[in-house]
Amino acid sequence: MRSLFLILITSHVGLGVMWNPKTQAAPYPDAVGSPNSDSALLRRRPALDSLVPVSDTHQLVWSEKWPASNVRFGQVSAVSVDKHGQVVVFHRGSHVWNAETFDIEDNYLRKEDGPVDEDTVVVLDPNTGSIIKSWGKGIFYMPHGLTIDSEDNLWVTDVALHQIFKFPSLSSLTKESKTPLMVKGVRFQHGKDDSHFCKPSAVAVMKNGDFFVSDGYCNSRILKYDKEGNLLLVWGRSSFTGTYGIRPGPYQFNVPHALTLAEDLNLVCVADRENGRVLCFNAQNGTYTFEISSDEIGPRLFSVAYSPAKGLFYIVNGPFDESQQVKGFVVDVNTRKILSTFQTGSSQLSDPHDVAVSPDGESVFVVQLDPHRAWKFVSKGSDKESLSSSLPNQSTSSVTSSSTLALSSTPTVKTAIEASNSSLPVGLNLMVNNSIAKAMSAPMVAVISLMVVLLCVTGSGIIWCMRLRRQGRPPVLEFDLSEPGYERNSLMHDDEE
Repeated sequence: MRSLFLILITSHVGLGVMWNPKTQAAPYPDAVGSPNSDSALLRRRPALDSLVPVSDTHQLVWSEKWPASNVRFGQVSAVSVDKHGQVVVFHRGSHVWNAETFDIEDNYLRKEDGPVDEDTVVVLDPNTGSIIKSWGKGIFYMPHGLTIDSEDNLWVTDVALHQIFKFPSLSSLTKESKTPLMVKGVRFQHGKDDSHFCKPSAVAVMKNGDFFVSDGYCNSRILKYDKEGNLLLVWGRSSFTGTYGIRPGPYQFNVPHALTLAEDLNLVCVADRENGRVLCFNAQNGTYTFEISSDEIGPRLFSVAYSPAKGLFYIVNGPFDESQQVKGFVVDVNTRKILSTFQTGSSQLSDPHDVAVSPDGESVFVVQLDPHRAWKFVSKGSDKESLSSSLPNQSTSSVTSSSTLALSSTPTVKTAIEASNSSLPVGLNLMVNNSIAKAMSAPMVAVISLMVVLLCVTGSGIIWCMRLRRQGRPPVLEFDLSEPGYERNSLMHDDEE
Protein backbone atom coordinates (compact mmCIF):
# COMPACT_ATOMS: atom_id res chain seq x y z
CA MET A 1 0.00 0.00 0.00
CA ARG A 2 2.83 2.38 0.82
CA SER A 3 4.48 1.78 -2.57
CA LEU A 4 1.18 2.30 -4.39
CA PHE A 5 0.63 5.56 -2.53
CA LEU A 6 4.17 6.68 -3.36
CA ILE A 7 3.66 5.87 -7.05
CA LEU A 8 0.40 7.80 -7.27
CA ILE A 9 1.87 10.88 -5.56
CA THR A 10 4.98 10.89 -7.78
CA SER A 11 3.01 10.37 -11.00
CA HIS A 12 0.61 13.18 -10.10
CA VAL A 13 3.46 15.59 -9.41
CA GLY A 14 5.25 14.63 -12.65
CA LEU A 15 2.18 15.07 -14.80
CA GLY A 16 1.38 18.37 -13.13
CA VAL A 17 4.81 19.71 -13.98
CA MET A 18 4.72 18.54 -17.60
CA TRP A 19 1.21 19.87 -18.32
CA ASN A 20 1.56 23.11 -16.39
CA PRO A 21 -0.14 25.70 -18.65
CA LYS A 22 2.09 28.45 -17.28
CA THR A 23 5.11 26.77 -18.83
CA GLN A 24 3.59 25.00 -21.84
CA ALA A 25 0.94 27.07 -23.55
CA ALA A 26 -1.09 30.25 -23.42
CA PRO A 27 -4.45 29.92 -21.66
CA TYR A 28 -7.82 30.77 -23.11
CA PRO A 29 -8.66 34.45 -22.73
CA ASP A 30 -10.45 35.60 -19.64
CA ALA A 31 -13.96 37.02 -19.82
CA VAL A 32 -12.36 40.40 -20.46
CA GLY A 33 -8.64 39.98 -20.96
CA SER A 34 -5.85 39.11 -23.35
CA PRO A 35 -4.40 35.66 -23.96
CA ASN A 36 -0.72 35.32 -23.25
CA SER A 37 1.04 35.54 -26.61
CA ASP A 38 4.54 34.71 -25.41
CA SER A 39 4.26 30.93 -25.76
CA ALA A 40 6.79 29.68 -28.28
CA LEU A 41 4.68 26.56 -28.81
CA LEU A 42 1.94 28.60 -30.47
CA ARG A 43 4.17 30.16 -33.08
CA ARG A 44 4.14 28.53 -36.49
CA ARG A 45 6.23 29.32 -39.51
CA PRO A 46 5.86 28.61 -43.22
CA ALA A 47 7.11 25.32 -44.60
CA LEU A 48 8.05 24.33 -48.14
CA ASP A 49 5.97 22.12 -50.35
CA SER A 50 5.35 21.27 -53.99
CA LEU A 51 3.05 22.84 -56.54
CA VAL A 52 -0.66 22.48 -55.83
CA PRO A 53 -2.79 21.22 -58.76
CA VAL A 54 -5.24 23.90 -59.88
CA SER A 55 -8.75 23.10 -61.07
CA ASP A 56 -11.04 25.44 -63.01
CA THR A 57 -13.26 25.84 -59.95
CA HIS A 58 -10.34 27.50 -58.16
CA GLN A 59 -9.49 29.93 -60.96
CA LEU A 60 -11.06 33.36 -61.20
CA VAL A 61 -11.70 35.36 -64.37
CA TRP A 62 -11.99 39.14 -64.41
CA SER A 63 -15.36 40.53 -65.50
CA GLU A 64 -14.11 43.47 -67.53
CA LYS A 65 -17.45 45.25 -67.99
CA TRP A 66 -18.42 45.27 -64.30
CA PRO A 67 -19.45 47.68 -62.80
CA ALA A 68 -21.41 49.83 -65.22
CA SER A 69 -19.35 52.55 -66.90
CA ASN A 70 -21.31 55.39 -65.26
CA VAL A 71 -20.52 54.27 -61.70
CA ARG A 72 -18.09 56.59 -59.91
CA PHE A 73 -16.59 56.38 -56.41
CA GLY A 74 -14.25 58.22 -54.10
CA GLN A 75 -11.65 56.20 -52.20
CA VAL A 76 -13.33 52.79 -51.91
CA SER A 77 -12.63 51.29 -48.49
CA ALA A 78 -14.99 48.31 -48.14
CA VAL A 79 -17.23 45.85 -49.95
CA SER A 80 -19.72 43.25 -48.77
CA VAL A 81 -22.38 40.99 -50.31
CA ASP A 82 -25.80 40.54 -48.76
CA LYS A 83 -27.72 37.27 -48.63
CA HIS A 84 -29.47 38.17 -51.90
CA GLY A 85 -26.16 38.51 -53.70
CA GLN A 86 -26.29 42.31 -54.02
CA VAL A 87 -22.93 44.05 -53.76
CA VAL A 88 -22.63 46.86 -51.20
CA VAL A 89 -19.71 49.30 -51.48
CA PHE A 90 -18.51 51.84 -48.90
CA HIS A 91 -16.55 54.83 -50.23
CA ARG A 92 -15.32 58.21 -49.01
CA GLY A 93 -16.72 60.54 -51.65
CA SER A 94 -14.74 63.77 -51.70
CA HIS A 95 -12.91 62.98 -48.45
CA VAL A 96 -9.37 61.63 -48.71
CA TRP A 97 -7.22 60.01 -46.05
CA ASN A 98 -3.75 61.50 -46.36
CA ALA A 99 -0.94 62.84 -44.17
CA GLU A 100 -3.08 65.83 -43.12
CA THR A 101 -6.08 63.82 -41.92
CA PHE A 102 -4.88 62.87 -38.41
CA ASP A 103 -2.27 64.22 -36.03
CA ILE A 104 0.37 62.02 -34.40
CA GLU A 105 -2.04 61.29 -31.53
CA ASP A 106 -4.73 60.00 -33.94
CA ASN A 107 -7.04 62.98 -33.58
CA TYR A 108 -9.06 63.84 -36.69
CA LEU A 109 -8.01 67.23 -38.05
CA ARG A 110 -10.74 67.97 -40.61
CA LYS A 111 -13.86 68.31 -38.49
CA GLU A 112 -14.57 71.71 -40.03
CA ASP A 113 -15.13 70.01 -43.40
CA GLY A 114 -18.17 68.25 -41.99
CA PRO A 115 -19.30 64.75 -42.99
CA VAL A 116 -19.06 63.36 -46.51
CA ASP A 117 -21.55 65.25 -48.68
CA GLU A 118 -22.28 62.30 -50.97
CA ASP A 119 -24.00 58.95 -50.51
CA THR A 120 -21.25 56.77 -49.12
CA VAL A 121 -23.05 53.41 -49.33
CA VAL A 122 -23.79 52.16 -52.85
CA VAL A 123 -25.71 48.97 -53.72
CA LEU A 124 -24.74 47.40 -57.06
CA ASP A 125 -26.41 44.76 -59.19
CA PRO A 126 -24.14 41.70 -59.04
CA ASN A 127 -24.62 40.95 -62.77
CA THR A 128 -24.78 44.32 -64.52
CA GLY A 129 -22.94 46.47 -62.00
CA SER A 130 -25.57 49.19 -62.21
CA ILE A 131 -26.56 51.17 -59.10
CA ILE A 132 -29.64 49.83 -57.33
CA LYS A 133 -29.60 52.23 -54.42
CA SER A 134 -27.33 54.66 -52.60
CA TRP A 135 -27.46 56.06 -49.09
CA GLY A 136 -25.35 57.60 -46.31
CA LYS A 137 -24.96 61.28 -47.17
CA GLY A 138 -24.04 63.61 -44.30
CA ILE A 139 -23.31 60.90 -41.71
CA PHE A 140 -19.71 59.68 -41.99
CA TYR A 141 -16.39 61.50 -41.95
CA MET A 142 -13.88 58.81 -42.92
CA PRO A 143 -15.56 55.52 -43.95
CA HIS A 144 -13.56 52.33 -43.51
CA GLY A 145 -15.22 48.96 -42.81
CA LEU A 146 -18.60 47.60 -43.90
CA THR A 147 -20.43 44.30 -43.51
CA ILE A 148 -23.98 43.01 -43.98
CA ASP A 149 -25.16 40.51 -41.37
CA SER A 150 -27.46 37.51 -41.88
CA GLU A 151 -30.51 39.69 -41.21
CA ASP A 152 -29.36 42.31 -43.76
CA ASN A 153 -28.46 44.86 -41.08
CA LEU A 154 -25.71 47.25 -42.17
CA TRP A 155 -22.59 47.59 -39.99
CA VAL A 156 -19.92 50.22 -40.68
CA THR A 157 -16.85 51.73 -39.04
CA ASP A 158 -15.64 55.32 -39.22
CA VAL A 159 -11.97 55.87 -38.34
CA ALA A 160 -12.40 59.64 -37.92
CA LEU A 161 -15.29 59.26 -35.49
CA HIS A 162 -13.61 56.27 -33.78
CA GLN A 163 -16.99 54.54 -33.82
CA ILE A 164 -18.90 51.58 -35.24
CA PHE A 165 -22.56 51.72 -36.26
CA LYS A 166 -25.37 49.26 -36.84
CA PHE A 167 -28.18 50.36 -39.18
CA PRO A 168 -31.30 48.50 -40.28
CA SER A 169 -31.58 46.84 -43.67
CA LEU A 170 -30.72 49.05 -46.63
CA SER A 171 -34.09 48.23 -48.13
CA SER A 172 -35.74 50.06 -45.22
CA LEU A 173 -33.42 53.08 -45.20
CA THR A 174 -34.45 56.32 -46.84
CA LYS A 175 -32.33 59.36 -47.64
CA GLU A 176 -33.47 60.90 -44.37
CA SER A 177 -32.68 57.81 -42.24
CA LYS A 178 -29.70 58.60 -40.09
CA THR A 179 -30.53 57.00 -36.75
CA PRO A 180 -28.51 53.82 -36.06
CA LEU A 181 -29.75 50.81 -34.14
CA MET A 182 -26.49 50.68 -32.18
CA VAL A 183 -23.39 52.82 -31.74
CA LYS A 184 -20.18 51.73 -30.03
CA GLY A 185 -17.39 54.16 -29.24
CA VAL A 186 -17.36 57.88 -28.39
CA ARG A 187 -17.67 60.44 -31.17
CA PHE A 188 -14.27 61.88 -32.16
CA GLN A 189 -12.70 60.46 -28.97
CA HIS A 190 -10.17 57.67 -29.18
CA GLY A 191 -9.07 55.46 -26.29
CA LYS A 192 -8.29 51.92 -25.24
CA ASP A 193 -10.80 51.24 -22.50
CA ASP A 194 -14.01 49.25 -22.83
CA SER A 195 -16.02 52.19 -24.16
CA HIS A 196 -13.55 53.62 -26.72
CA PHE A 197 -11.94 52.59 -29.99
CA CYS A 198 -9.06 54.08 -31.93
CA LYS A 199 -9.66 53.98 -35.69
CA PRO A 200 -11.71 50.75 -35.72
CA SER A 201 -11.28 49.02 -39.05
CA ALA A 202 -13.91 46.28 -39.45
CA VAL A 203 -16.87 44.38 -38.00
CA ALA A 204 -17.88 40.71 -38.41
CA VAL A 205 -21.30 39.50 -37.21
CA MET A 206 -22.24 35.92 -36.30
CA LYS A 207 -25.65 34.44 -37.07
CA ASN A 208 -26.62 34.56 -33.38
CA GLY A 209 -25.97 38.32 -33.31
CA ASP A 210 -22.62 38.28 -31.50
CA PHE A 211 -20.11 40.48 -33.29
CA PHE A 212 -16.39 41.18 -33.48
CA VAL A 213 -14.58 44.50 -33.95
CA SER A 214 -11.01 44.92 -35.15
CA ASP A 215 -9.67 47.96 -33.35
CA GLY A 216 -7.56 48.58 -35.67
CA TYR A 217 -4.92 51.20 -36.42
CA CYS A 218 -3.94 52.19 -32.87
CA ASN A 219 -5.04 49.58 -30.35
CA SER A 220 -4.26 46.42 -32.36
CA ARG A 221 -6.87 44.29 -30.63
CA ILE A 222 -9.99 42.24 -31.32
CA LEU A 223 -13.16 42.69 -29.25
CA LYS A 224 -16.15 40.36 -29.10
CA TYR A 225 -19.62 41.54 -28.06
CA ASP A 226 -22.94 39.81 -27.60
CA LYS A 227 -25.91 40.88 -29.74
CA GLU A 228 -26.88 43.50 -27.16
CA GLY A 229 -23.46 45.13 -27.33
CA ASN A 230 -22.06 43.79 -24.06
CA LEU A 231 -18.34 43.13 -24.13
CA LEU A 232 -17.40 39.45 -23.91
CA LEU A 233 -13.75 39.12 -24.94
CA VAL A 234 -10.70 41.23 -25.75
CA TRP A 235 -7.43 39.94 -27.13
CA GLY A 236 -4.39 41.24 -28.96
CA ARG A 237 -1.64 43.77 -28.57
CA SER A 238 0.54 45.85 -30.85
CA SER A 239 3.47 44.50 -32.83
CA PHE A 240 5.63 46.43 -35.26
CA THR A 241 8.13 43.75 -36.20
CA GLY A 242 6.54 41.74 -39.00
CA THR A 243 7.90 43.68 -41.97
CA TYR A 244 11.45 43.39 -40.65
CA GLY A 245 11.61 39.61 -40.77
CA ILE A 246 10.85 38.88 -37.10
CA ARG A 247 7.61 36.97 -36.82
CA PRO A 248 5.51 38.15 -33.88
CA GLY A 249 3.39 35.93 -31.68
CA PRO A 250 -0.14 34.93 -32.68
CA TYR A 251 -1.81 37.47 -30.39
CA GLN A 252 0.26 40.39 -31.68
CA PHE A 253 -1.11 42.55 -34.50
CA ASN A 254 0.24 45.32 -36.66
CA VAL A 255 -3.00 46.89 -37.91
CA PRO A 256 -5.73 44.22 -37.73
CA HIS A 257 -7.36 45.52 -40.91
CA ALA A 258 -10.23 43.20 -41.85
CA LEU A 259 -12.29 40.33 -40.42
CA THR A 260 -14.04 37.30 -41.85
CA LEU A 261 -16.07 34.54 -40.20
CA ALA A 262 -15.97 30.82 -40.92
CA GLU A 263 -18.86 29.82 -38.69
CA ASP A 264 -18.98 26.29 -40.07
CA LEU A 265 -15.49 25.90 -38.58
CA ASN A 266 -16.13 28.10 -35.52
CA LEU A 267 -13.45 30.57 -36.64
CA VAL A 268 -12.97 34.31 -36.81
CA CYS A 269 -10.02 35.32 -39.01
CA VAL A 270 -8.11 38.60 -39.01
CA ALA A 271 -6.12 40.24 -41.80
CA ASP A 272 -3.00 41.31 -39.87
CA ARG A 273 -2.04 43.90 -42.46
CA GLU A 274 1.51 44.98 -41.75
CA ASN A 275 2.55 41.50 -40.60
CA GLY A 276 1.43 40.04 -43.94
CA ARG A 277 -0.71 37.22 -42.58
CA VAL A 278 -4.18 35.94 -41.74
CA LEU A 279 -4.65 34.78 -38.15
CA CYS A 280 -7.61 32.55 -37.29
CA PHE A 281 -9.02 32.17 -33.78
CA ASN A 282 -11.73 30.13 -32.10
CA ALA A 283 -14.86 32.27 -32.42
CA GLN A 284 -16.13 31.26 -28.97
CA ASN A 285 -13.08 31.94 -26.81
CA GLY A 286 -10.46 33.66 -28.96
CA THR A 287 -7.93 30.82 -28.87
CA TYR A 288 -5.37 30.91 -31.68
CA THR A 289 -5.88 28.18 -34.29
CA PHE A 290 -3.66 28.75 -37.33
CA GLU A 291 -1.90 31.27 -39.55
CA ILE A 292 -1.89 31.86 -43.31
CA SER A 293 1.19 33.56 -44.75
CA SER A 294 3.69 33.11 -47.55
CA ASP A 295 6.53 34.84 -49.36
CA GLU A 296 4.33 35.14 -52.43
CA ILE A 297 1.68 37.06 -50.52
CA GLY A 298 4.43 39.19 -49.05
CA PRO A 299 4.71 41.46 -46.00
CA ARG A 300 1.39 43.31 -46.44
CA LEU A 301 -2.03 41.66 -46.48
CA PHE A 302 -5.08 43.92 -46.59
CA SER A 303 -8.17 41.75 -46.49
CA VAL A 304 -9.58 38.23 -46.37
CA ALA A 305 -12.99 36.70 -47.13
CA TYR A 306 -14.23 33.15 -46.62
CA SER A 307 -16.64 31.08 -48.70
CA PRO A 308 -18.31 28.21 -46.80
CA ALA A 309 -19.80 27.06 -50.10
CA LYS A 310 -16.32 26.51 -51.55
CA GLY A 311 -14.20 25.99 -48.43
CA LEU A 312 -11.85 28.70 -49.69
CA PHE A 313 -10.25 31.89 -48.45
CA TYR A 314 -9.85 34.87 -50.79
CA ILE A 315 -7.00 37.19 -49.89
CA VAL A 316 -5.65 40.45 -51.33
CA ASN A 317 -2.19 41.75 -50.55
CA GLY A 318 -0.92 45.31 -50.92
CA PRO A 319 1.92 47.31 -52.45
CA PHE A 320 5.31 47.06 -50.78
CA ASP A 321 8.14 47.39 -53.29
CA GLU A 322 8.75 46.81 -56.99
CA SER A 323 9.51 43.12 -56.47
CA GLN A 324 6.17 42.43 -54.77
CA GLN A 325 3.28 41.64 -57.11
CA VAL A 326 -0.11 42.91 -55.97
CA LYS A 327 -2.91 40.43 -56.66
CA GLY A 328 -5.55 38.20 -55.16
CA PHE A 329 -5.04 34.69 -53.80
CA VAL A 330 -7.32 31.66 -53.55
CA VAL A 331 -6.39 29.55 -50.52
CA ASP A 332 -7.68 26.13 -49.48
CA VAL A 333 -9.09 26.20 -45.95
CA ASN A 334 -7.88 22.69 -45.07
CA THR A 335 -4.31 22.81 -46.33
CA ARG A 336 -3.83 26.61 -46.22
CA LYS A 337 -2.11 26.37 -49.61
CA ILE A 338 -2.45 28.84 -52.48
CA LEU A 339 -4.53 27.22 -55.22
CA SER A 340 -4.46 30.12 -57.67
CA THR A 341 -4.04 33.87 -57.96
CA PHE A 342 -6.10 36.48 -59.79
CA GLN A 343 -5.46 39.88 -61.33
CA THR A 344 -7.09 42.29 -63.75
CA GLY A 345 -5.84 43.12 -67.23
CA SER A 346 -2.61 45.12 -67.33
CA SER A 347 -2.30 44.61 -63.56
CA GLN A 348 -4.75 47.41 -62.80
CA LEU A 349 -5.42 45.81 -59.42
CA SER A 350 -2.67 47.76 -57.71
CA ASP A 351 -3.96 49.02 -54.35
CA PRO A 352 -6.75 46.68 -53.12
CA HIS A 353 -8.33 47.47 -49.78
CA ASP A 354 -11.08 44.88 -49.25
CA VAL A 355 -12.51 41.67 -50.70
CA ALA A 356 -15.89 39.91 -50.47
CA VAL A 357 -17.40 36.72 -51.90
CA SER A 358 -20.97 35.92 -52.99
CA PRO A 359 -23.05 33.44 -50.97
CA ASP A 360 -22.64 30.73 -53.62
CA GLY A 361 -18.89 31.31 -53.84
CA GLU A 362 -18.99 31.90 -57.60
CA SER A 363 -18.20 35.63 -57.59
CA VAL A 364 -15.48 37.58 -55.79
CA PHE A 365 -15.46 41.38 -55.47
CA VAL A 366 -12.45 43.58 -54.75
CA VAL A 367 -12.33 47.32 -54.08
CA GLN A 368 -9.31 49.57 -54.03
CA LEU A 369 -8.39 53.05 -52.87
CA ASP A 370 -6.44 54.40 -55.84
CA PRO A 371 -7.54 54.43 -58.53
CA HIS A 372 -11.05 54.37 -57.07
CA ARG A 373 -12.36 51.11 -58.46
CA ALA A 374 -14.44 48.03 -57.79
CA TRP A 375 -13.67 44.73 -59.53
CA LYS A 376 -15.58 41.52 -60.11
CA PHE A 377 -14.09 38.06 -60.67
CA VAL A 378 -16.04 34.88 -61.41
CA SER A 379 -15.11 31.22 -61.16
CA LYS A 380 -13.81 29.88 -64.46
CA GLY A 381 -16.33 27.57 -66.10
CA SER A 382 -19.26 28.76 -63.95
CA ASP A 383 -22.57 29.98 -65.35
CA LYS A 384 -21.68 33.49 -64.22
CA GLU A 385 -18.65 33.53 -66.47
CA SER A 386 -20.87 33.13 -69.52
CA LEU A 387 -22.92 36.16 -68.41
CA SER A 388 -19.88 38.43 -68.51
CA SER A 389 -17.66 39.46 -71.37
CA SER A 390 -14.28 38.73 -69.84
CA LEU A 391 -10.65 39.06 -70.74
CA PRO A 392 -8.64 35.85 -71.14
CA ASN A 393 -8.08 34.18 -67.82
CA GLN A 394 -5.81 36.30 -65.65
CA SER A 395 -5.63 33.69 -62.93
CA THR A 396 -2.32 31.94 -62.52
CA SER A 397 -1.44 28.94 -60.44
CA SER A 398 1.04 29.20 -57.65
CA VAL A 399 4.33 27.97 -59.07
CA THR A 400 6.95 28.74 -56.47
CA SER A 401 7.78 26.85 -53.36
CA SER A 402 7.63 30.13 -51.45
CA SER A 403 3.88 30.21 -52.00
CA THR A 404 3.32 27.45 -49.48
CA LEU A 405 1.58 28.74 -46.39
CA ALA A 406 2.04 28.30 -42.68
CA LEU A 407 0.41 24.96 -41.96
CA SER A 408 -1.05 23.30 -38.93
CA SER A 409 0.08 19.76 -38.26
CA THR A 410 -3.51 18.56 -38.57
CA PRO A 411 -4.80 17.43 -41.99
CA THR A 412 -8.00 19.47 -41.87
CA VAL A 413 -9.30 22.51 -40.06
CA LYS A 414 -12.27 20.49 -38.80
CA THR A 415 -9.94 18.16 -36.92
CA ALA A 416 -8.15 21.08 -35.31
CA ILE A 417 -11.35 22.80 -34.27
CA GLU A 418 -12.81 19.63 -32.80
CA ALA A 419 -9.66 19.24 -30.75
CA SER A 420 -9.79 22.84 -29.52
CA ASN A 421 -13.44 22.44 -28.54
CA SER A 422 -12.95 19.22 -26.61
CA SER A 423 -13.56 18.94 -22.89
CA LEU A 424 -9.88 18.65 -22.02
CA PRO A 425 -8.37 21.14 -19.58
CA VAL A 426 -6.91 24.30 -21.06
CA GLY A 427 -3.29 23.20 -20.98
CA LEU A 428 -4.11 19.83 -22.53
CA ASN A 429 -6.30 21.41 -25.20
CA LEU A 430 -3.61 23.73 -26.46
CA MET A 431 -0.96 21.02 -26.31
CA VAL A 432 -3.16 18.69 -28.32
CA ASN A 433 -3.64 21.39 -30.95
CA ASN A 434 0.06 22.03 -31.20
CA SER A 435 2.36 20.23 -33.61
CA ILE A 436 5.29 20.28 -31.22
CA ALA A 437 3.17 18.78 -28.48
CA LYS A 438 2.00 16.03 -30.79
CA ALA A 439 5.56 15.24 -31.75
CA MET A 440 6.44 15.09 -28.07
CA SER A 441 3.45 13.00 -27.02
CA ALA A 442 4.92 9.55 -27.80
CA PRO A 443 8.25 10.17 -25.99
CA MET A 444 6.40 11.63 -23.03
CA VAL A 445 4.19 8.56 -22.74
CA ALA A 446 7.28 6.33 -22.87
CA VAL A 447 9.04 8.39 -20.19
CA ILE A 448 6.00 8.31 -17.90
CA SER A 449 5.64 4.54 -18.37
CA LEU A 450 9.32 4.01 -17.53
CA MET A 451 8.99 6.20 -14.44
CA VAL A 452 6.03 4.14 -13.22
CA VAL A 453 7.95 0.87 -13.73
CA LEU A 454 11.01 2.21 -11.92
CA LEU A 455 8.89 3.45 -9.04
CA CYS A 456 7.19 0.07 -8.74
CA VAL A 457 10.55 -1.76 -8.67
CA THR A 458 12.03 0.72 -6.21
CA GLY A 459 9.03 0.58 -3.92
CA SER A 460 8.99 -3.24 -3.94
CA GLY A 461 12.71 -3.29 -3.13
CA ILE A 462 12.28 -0.95 -0.20
CA ILE A 463 9.46 -3.05 1.26
CA TRP A 464 11.47 -6.30 0.81
CA CYS A 465 14.50 -4.79 2.57
CA MET A 466 12.36 -3.59 5.47
CA ARG A 467 10.90 -7.07 5.92
CA LEU A 468 14.37 -8.71 5.93
CA ARG A 469 15.58 -6.24 8.48
CA ARG A 470 12.69 -7.01 10.76
CA GLN A 471 13.20 -10.77 10.44
CA GLY A 472 16.92 -10.51 11.24
CA ARG A 473 16.49 -8.38 14.38
CA PRO A 474 17.27 -10.23 17.74
CA PRO A 475 14.25 -11.01 19.88
CA VAL A 476 13.44 -8.43 22.51
CA LEU A 477 13.94 -9.75 26.10
CA GLU A 478 11.16 -9.16 28.52
CA PHE A 479 12.11 -8.40 32.12
CA ASP A 480 9.94 -8.67 35.14
CA LEU A 481 10.79 -5.47 36.95
CA SER A 482 9.05 -6.71 40.09
CA GLU A 483 11.75 -9.28 40.68
CA PRO A 484 14.70 -8.41 42.93
CA GLY A 485 17.78 -7.07 41.18
CA TYR A 486 15.97 -5.35 38.36
CA GLU A 487 15.53 -1.71 38.99
CA ARG A 488 14.58 0.84 36.32
CA ASN A 489 17.39 3.20 37.23
CA SER A 490 20.06 0.52 37.03
CA LEU A 491 18.84 -0.64 33.65
CA MET A 492 18.89 2.87 32.27
CA HIS A 493 22.35 3.39 33.72
CA ASP A 494 23.63 0.21 32.05
CA ASP A 495 22.19 1.33 28.69
CA GLU A 496 23.91 4.70 28.93
CA GLU A 497 27.22 3.08 29.57
